[in-house]
Amino acid sequence: MIDLSFLELQNKFRGLISDLKSKKFVKVRTVPVSREFRTGLRRLFLEARSGLTPDRDTEFLSWIGQQTSAQAGELSHIPIEYDELSGVIDAVAVPLERELQWITARILNNVELINTSRALAQEIEELVSKQNLREAVHRLGIMNAGLGVTLWAVQLRVALEQMLNGLEGQKKYVAQVRNVYKRGLLGFVAYHTGVRNEEKTTFPKFIEDIVARIQRHQYFTPPIQQYLGYRLASIWPNSPERLADVLRVEQSHSLFDVYETFVAVLQQIVHAPDLLNLRQCVHAVLLTLSPIDDFRLCKLRVHLGIVASSALPPRDTSISDPLLAEEIVPALRALRRNAQHVRSVDIWRQFYCGFALAATRQRAVSAFKKWDDVPRLLATILRRGASADEALASLTKASVNLRALPTMAGLSDLLGQIRRGRPDDRWEPWLIGLNSPTLGVEDFSEIANPADCIDQNALSRVTARTWLHLTSEVPPCHRMQSSAALILVAIRLLRNTEYQAARELLSDLSAYPNNEVLAAILAQARLHATSAVGDRQAAIELIAFEETRTDAARPFLPIVPAIDTFAWADYKSVTNPLAPSIVLNLLWAQEQRDAIGSQLRYAAGSFLRGSKAEKPSKLFDYSGEYDLRQLIYFLRFVCVPNVLDVSRILKSSRQVLDERIAICAALRDLDPSNSPTYEAEVLQITDQQILDEGRQIVDRTRIHVDIAALERWAFGELSEDFARYGDLLSLQIGPEQGFDDVLKELMVAPGPRQTFVPETEADAVLFSILRRVGEEFLTNSSFGLDFYLSKRIRHQSFIGLIRGPLEFANLITTKETGGSGYRRNDALLSRFRFLSPEALGDLDRAISEFAAKFDALLLEAKDSRLHIRSPEKPAGVIYLDLSSQLMTLTRSIVAEDTNFDAFFLTAMAVMWAALEPSLAQARLFLSEDLKTQITDAFDKFRAAVRMIAEDDPAFLEIDTEIGLRSTDVQRALDEAATWFTHSNIEASKRYFTLTQAVDIAIESALKCQRAFEPIIEKTVEETEDIRISASNLIFVHDALFVALDNARAHSGLKKPKVRIVVTPDFAAGRLAIDTTCETRSGSTPARLRQLEEIRALIDAGAVGRRTRREGGSGFLKLAAVVRQSEKGELTFGFGQGRDFRLTVVYALVIQQEAKH
Repeated sequence: MIDLSFLELQNKFRGLISDLKSKKFVKVRTVPVSREFRTGLRRLFLEARSGLTPDRDTEFLSWIGQQTSAQAGELSHIPIEYDELSGVIDAVAVPLERELQWITARILNNVELINTSRALAQEIEELVSKQNLREAVHRLGIMNAGLGVTLWAVQLRVALEQMLNGLEGQKKYVAQVRNVYKRGLLGFVAYHTGVRNEEKTTFPKFIEDIVARIQRHQYFTPPIQQYLGYRLASIWPNSPERLADVLRVEQSHSLFDVYETFVAVLQQIVHAPDLLNLRQCVHAVLLTLSPIDDFRLCKLRVHLGIVASSALPPRDTSISDPLLAEEIVPALRALRRNAQHVRSVDIWRQFYCGFALAATRQRAVSAFKKWDDVPRLLATILRRGASADEALASLTKASVNLRALPTMAGLSDLLGQIRRGRPDDRWEPWLIGLNSPTLGVEDFSEIANPADCIDQNALSRVTARTWLHLTSEVPPCHRMQSSAALILVAIRLLRNTEYQAARELLSDLSAYPNNEVLAAILAQARLHATSAVGDRQAAIELIAFEETRTDAARPFLPIVPAIDTFAWADYKSVTNPLAPSIVLNLLWAQEQRDAIGSQLRYAAGSFLRGSKAEKPSKLFDYSGEYDLRQLIYFLRFVCVPNVLDVSRILKSSRQVLDERIAICAALRDLDPSNSPTYEAEVLQITDQQILDEGRQIVDRTRIHVDIAALERWAFGELSEDFARYGDLLSLQIGPEQGFDDVLKELMVAPGPRQTFVPETEADAVLFSILRRVGEEFLTNSSFGLDFYLSKRIRHQSFIGLIRGPLEFANLITTKETGGSGYRRNDALLSRFRFLSPEALGDLDRAISEFAAKFDALLLEAKDSRLHIRSPEKPAGVIYLDLSSQLMTLTRSIVAEDTNFDAFFLTAMAVMWAALEPSLAQARLFLSEDLKTQITDAFDKFRAAVRMIAEDDPAFLEIDTEIGLRSTDVQRALDEAATWFTHSNIEASKRYFTLTQAVDIAIESALKCQRAFEPIIEKTVEETEDIRISASNLIFVHDALFVALDNARAHSGLKKPKVRIVVTPDFAAGRLAIDTTCETRSGSTPARLRQLEEIRALIDAGAVGRRTRREGGSGFLKLAAVVRQSEKGELTFGFGQGRDFRLTVVYALVIQQEAKH
């Protein structure tokens, strides 16, 4: 009977030959005929696997081979190069068994090619292990020239280039590969393999990003997504259908790529318990592939008990024998005798080297640079020291980057056994050896008998005798009593679900093993057994014990899966009072869920309230009642400010910080080896307290009047009027009303607020004096409130603070220079990769409309509302409320004032009291009215974006970002509202070092310019025993704010270099603040004219009401302050280059500390 499928496939091949040999003229040939033929052949192979029955595979492939040799012999002279990586070919899906059968037939039809390729691959691995990277790259080139470029070779070459030539060499090679084809998987794989190899790339973040990128890609079908997950992230699908997808996509590439992925799939089937039904197919495949010289296939046969293999060399046990006998010194001697141990391509040998090194005090290695680092990094991990997390992350990344090499694939399996995902994960160490070229007892599970493959001499050694406890029941009379052997017995019991027996055996190992590696494995086994029997309290205590015993239990213990479902009742019933807080802290550090944080704070608070100590620091006095390691952990990591602040143990934030300092002092005695760490934390807290206090002073003094200057003005202008008021008061007719009478009258019947109506001429004079004082208090252009409102709030501070979160997140742009529209927000629009041009245009308009509405609200607040109420600014919220009640009270107080100085103090109290209602109104306007309007604008913006772009993959992320930034803006409005509070800064008598003052000033200034990131270099001439007053701190802030604001507005750079030099002259009582900023374009005629105009105004003393305007350079406002003292000085201008320099000199008030 004629097989029509077979005949049809033959005819299609004849068509390929015909096209290859065709002499037909093609005007512009973009694809070489050789590539077309090779692509067509791969397509034909993909059709054949679904069109043929398995019994015809070999016949068809043999016929193809014969016909190709006979009719297309010239192909052998045309280099393959990148022809077999030209793109993914569509093909119908077939079951995984069929994929395995077909690929097996293809491999058998190309035995010589596969064996040659594997021999070259093994040579390359040997060269890499000996650090001969240059020669390894050269051999890769030879392999590519002879067999064609493969994805296996591209990814390996990227990793080797990174190791050999760094980022530059790697990127150069990646660019070369990406230029081969404009589209397809080759460029995508090469680029992201390069990213994965970059030194700064962290593997978990890379996995998160690449998985999201693959899933979002509009042209990647699910099978391609599965394939790229395997190829770039080493993520294997967990079903036969998805594994078949990986093999189907791979068959669009070179046969060697197909072979390597085929072997990896066979190993994955052996790994996965869910794929046991495929074992029979794997058996058949492995028996068929005996002509292939690949130790990995031999290992699979041995593992499955298919055939004994004496071809594999025996594993070296010179290190493992003494190690497992718990004789560390002989093991280290064996390691030192042969340096080649650390350069082995046997992953088990590498493991034993790390096992031995873990017992030494050798300096911890935390980053992979070369092959020799593998055992050293393993030692760091197994030692569970402070660098274990970093070492594990580095080795995990290296094992994926170099996964083309079997040793590194084995390393990946080893790390999977070390870092268990769940307490009940399967114990399968034999999987590690599937990528080892040597044969040892470690490679056997219960399926196969080691005696069939390993000679009796090897089986009599300590290594074999120990490992046999894992796979078979060893009679008690022959059972070894070493910790390693007993732990392996317990693991066998766990594998057999004999959990209680395993737990009892592990409990008998009460003496903790001296070897840290065995201790780590023992902890894993104990957690498995404890979790399996459901003893939650014991699990909590075990985790607390392990975490406090080592610096890094987390890489070994699956803490989150073990306890994630525990309820508060489980923690509450734990006998050890410190364990709940310790374990909850571990869980919170990894999960960051609010519910866990609340449980942690409650647990810490409950323990502290139930202890004998009134405060955490007092636990030092009762340290003998607790496990010392756990007490240190509790004080160091649990009793931190964000836990103590809400655990109701302490009343205020200041008390929390003071208590944290006391805790650090106690820790210095409890844990002297870490004393420098605690000292550093105390210094940091102390500095932070000073800086916080300084920032609060800066914020509180935004509502400010220069009282000293106002008093000088008042004495000159009003002293005569006050004297006249005194004379008129002495002539007052009628009964006097004392202060107590007035106060009692106001309290009994306060009544509505009324305008004050003078009853006598004395009242009229008093009211006139207070009105004149009030006018200067509010509006004087040099020292009045509006001057400081303009300088410290309206001049960029307000808008910069509120607008900053949006600018920093690239949600808003600025207006076009000289235009009414906003700059196109390309940073935001580019994140929407799948919108049509029309939708992008609609989105651009929505963004601009939001920006315009947002800015209009802020400008209306700045230009109309946050002003002194006047005919010019009728909507201003700031005014003096000189009500009848206040004036009546004032009149009674002033009657007691005997001189002008006393009167002025009373007048100032009246001014601040009269101002408070309007300050409250300003706070209400910002925190409620303006906040409501801005929140509404955000809601409309989010709705508009949703309507336009909801179907774009980027929408959810950006919608969340807009919501977060809305919250930030609301917080900023609340912060701005706190500015409208009066505080007497000199009342606190607070003094600061110059360095502290400069740091406070810089941080406060930049907080209002959040999207501006200058590179600041500061030099402060400090004297240890000299402090400056809070008022001087405000001057420093004003000078640096103006300097940085001008740098932001006029430098033309987002990150300009700014040099700040602060020089005190204590003898002369002067403080010089010199700021130099680089600019993009330097001086221009227009800029020079503008600066000359400002200088002329300052020199002429024509500052006046100009200081109450916003939007300029701020130099006039600085001049108004420095001119109040003869010591003051202000200079500014461009230097010879492009730098702009501003120098401000203030009169200096200092405080010298007493020396003890």
